[in-house]
Amino acid sequence: MIRTLDLRLAPIALGAWAGAWLALSAPAPITGGIVLLTALAAFIAARRRPARHSQGHRFALVMLLALGLAYGAACAAVATSTRGAALQQLTSEVDSPLIVEIEGIARVDPVAVDGPEWAEARHRMIVELTRVCARQQCHASREVALVYGAAPDVRAGMRLSAVGRLAAAPPGGEAVAQLTAKRIEVTAPPRGIGAVTDAIRSSFRDVSTQLSPQGAGLVPGISIGDRRAIPSDLDDAMKAASLTHLTAVSGAHIAVILGAVLALTIVLPRAASLACGAATLLAMFLLVGPLPSVKRAMVMGLVVLLARLRGRTPAGVPALAVAVIVVIGLWPHSARSYGFALSVTATAGLMLLTPVLTRVLARYVPRRLAAAIAVPVAAQLACAPILALMLAEFQSYGVLANIIATPAFVPALLFALPAALLSPFLPTAALALAKVSAFFTSWLATVATTIASAPRARLPLPEGALGAGLVLVVCVLVIVLVLALDRRHPPDRKPRTRRAVALLAAMLLVIFAPRFWPRGAGPWDLWQCDVGQGSAFLARTGDDEALLIDTGKSGAGIARCLADARINRLSHVFLSHPHADHVGGLPDVVSVADVASLITGPASHPAANVAATKTTARQAGLTLHDPIRDASPRSGAVGAATWQIIGPSAALLAAGDTEASANDLSLVVLIETAGIRALVLGDLEAAGQESLLATLKRTCPTPGCLAIDVVIVAHHGSASQSPELAAYLAAPIALISVGENEYGHPSTHAIDLYDTHGEVYRTDRDGHLTLASTPEGIVLTKRPSS
Repeated sequence: MIRTLDLRLAPIALGAWAGAWLALSAPAPITGGIVLLTALAAFIAARRRPARHSQGHRFALVMLLALGLAYGAACAAVATSTRGAALQQLTSEVDSPLIVEIEGIARVDPVAVDGPEWAEARHRMIVELTRVCARQQCHASREVALVYGAAPDVRAGMRLSAVGRLAAAPPGGEAVAQLTAKRIEVTAPPRGIGAVTDAIRSSFRDVSTQLSPQGAGLVPGISIGDRRAIPSDLDDAMKAASLTHLTAVSGAHIAVILGAVLALTIVLPRAASLACGAATLLAMFLLVGPLPSVKRAMVMGLVVLLARLRGRTPAGVPALAVAVIVVIGLWPHSARSYGFALSVTATAGLMLLTPVLTRVLARYVPRRLAAAIAVPVAAQLACAPILALMLAEFQSYGVLANIIATPAFVPALLFALPAALLSPFLPTAALALAKVSAFFTSWLATVATTIASAPRARLPLPEGALGAGLVLVVCVLVIVLVLALDRRHPPDRKPRTRRAVALLAAMLLVIFAPRFWPRGAGPWDLWQCDVGQGSAFLARTGDDEALLIDTGKSGAGIARCLADARINRLSHVFLSHPHADHVGGLPDVVSVADVASLITGPASHPAANVAATKTTARQAGLTLHDPIRDASPRSGAVGAATWQIIGPSAALLAAGDTEASANDLSLVVLIETAGIRALVLGDLEAAGQESLLATLKRTCPTPGCLAIDVVIVAHHGSASQSPELAAYLAAPIALISVGENEYGHPSTHAIDLYDTHGEVYRTDRDGHLTLASTPEGIVLTKRPSS
């Protein structure tokens, strides 16, 4: 028996969502005009007598859509007008940098974000303000602000103060301003219910530190959404495998937990069982935090429980529609949230597409296997256009990864959440449960890392609406094809078992074959890794051994590059200077490769990055060597490779070791392997390059006499270049390690300087760049980044 879908509330929900989105995104006259035009269409529809039953449905659809539009726009307008104006007025008056002090409460845990290449680790927080001080005046405030700054110790619910530079926030969001903070201080711990949830989260974080690295990150992530401890390389692999939703608590987590609670309380009277379910929803909302996806799941769960309390069978689509209407009413800014959009579309896709996909697939494989495949396929079809808009990429093996990973997700969650709840009271029992959960999350980690290592795991797409539109067209075509197959006569079912076995074997082959695929196929002697806006350069010294100069930022891809290059041992790691885009990936390096020696430059700023490097070295059992300041060797040979440190000069060091001089105090390393000579310039500015040139000319005065084959252009191709040094080196190959940035790197000036003498290649366009010595000469290969 096929049940008819109840779509009566869907137009109101869609209209409310669209109305709120318009009110927050478009100018008021445009929003008002669209609402009025839709209302006019509804009025005309109401005045006309429908000639046919189908026309009556269309008229009703227009009326409901108009009602939803007006409702959503009104909710957004009311929310915007009642939140106060102290900070908003300041941002509207700012025509030059304005320093303000704010006080408020952190709504959720800070999220680590990328900052300027020279900066310390940075976080983004959503802060509900209580007071704003500027120009020697203080005002009470109920506004919301985005705060950027170093906040590793801040947790949700804490009261804090911050001083920094004020700017307007991106339009359409709940935040009216953003603050780039110079100082963030915690002034009071969480209070009330916030203190209880903070104790649970903090205790569970402490318990989880006793697990393996993947368990310490994934177990808190999968249960309470605390992703702080997930290793950067694993986080990157989870993104490539489209598994990050497993550590972002949302509808799937709450559905599993609510189902478990209702199953455990089935012996109780219906009202008591449903009350336990409602309490569970509220507790998850408080424990995880007011994320848009959690709000949607909580409201929808309450609607389902209410239907069961009244003795009715819950209907999925009306429950989802009510959830959208309620969330837009209470939190209108959710209309512009990617998390809310993904939560709603994924849920709708599961309800609308899973049944038909299951029916079609069940013709070829057993029904249970068909259902297991249909769920991630439906979610992917529903969410893929939004993910394309967000990320400008497509995770090629996302469906496969979710099919393989899902069986471990449910037990991992069901053991992790009780562990979190017990952690403040019974840490030993909590640890035992967490270890069981970590056993299952190890499977998730294995799936993620294996899938991420497959070729073309991430396919780049055009940014913005174009990429999303292309993906939308493909998804619609697939859905149309599935619906067409659903209407066809089912084929013979006798070979279903053989088909199922073949399909399962093919899935296992695809998931595990990458472990045996040659990574970085083909010979290479030098490898410029694509680590985004940073630098990491390899010189081969053996079959699985190399020298490494710099590591890129944390999580920028150095671990993946080492895997692709099939490097397990690093005889020397050179850290040119302590900027995050050159040293931030050191923890990733020591986690995947055996490091024999760690050599640093003389710069001692930023101090926080230097301290982090020392901590990582100490934990890895490594001693830091500084050849410029101590008696460590300035040259050496490993295997077929030789290296020599030729900068910075003593004159530069004597000029001062400050924040401003860190770039010019970069180590400059000359490497030769397999007959290829490469010069790595670090982040030298023009002054540092001129000083280097003076040093080189003392022993080799003629341009080109160093016979440099490859130069790594200084400072990602910034405009601060020495034309004299470029002419002196006259390198036939120039490599620029660069990624998306706000600094104009690489500059046209730098490209022109080195293009005059040879070919210029850049990682942001060409991917990984490898060079191999052959009888015919040096062969450069562009390798797409995975």
